[in-house]
Amino acid sequence: MGRTNLVITSSKPGRTQALNFFRVGPNVHELTLVDAPGYGQRGRPEWGKVFEHYLETRKSLRRIFLLINAKHGFSEFDEMMLQDIDRRFKQAAGLSSSYQLVLTKIDEVKPQEIPQVRSKVEHEARKITGFGSDILLTSTKGNGFGVNNLRHAIIEACG
Repeated sequence: MGRTNLVITSSKPGRTQALNFFRVGPNVHELTLVDAPGYGQRGRPEWGKVFEHYLETRKSLRRIFLLINAKHGFSEFDEMMLQDIDRRFKQAAGLSSSYQLVLTKIDEVKPQEIPQVRSKVEHEARKITGFGSDILLTSTKGNGFGVNNLRHAIIEACG
């Protein structure tokens, strides 16, 4: 999106407490990005219910980007979320949406450790889903490593 003041952010987990909607592009309602509250240690059960309701009722949903902190790796919370998302997609055969894993804060991982972190996340995801996924590597520091790849994936999801 290219703006640093678009939404209030915090260095503390659990800051996002509701679904935040961002309309993107020149045409109204053409693309809406949704930022959902985190589901980790600071997550709350009611946030999960809001997200669940959104998944079940949003017909225009095209792709879920599951953000995984590269510094922490694939957590038990990431595992539970991926299991839930994967189960929903398998139950709703013919669903017109998909999901993709995004490793964030890749700049906080030593360069020589990045392949190992990526491989471990791919391995954990494959155990859950039964197939590999193209994992995007991103960082918002500096020039925004991988951000253009993420933008391309968003555009691709729109069709």
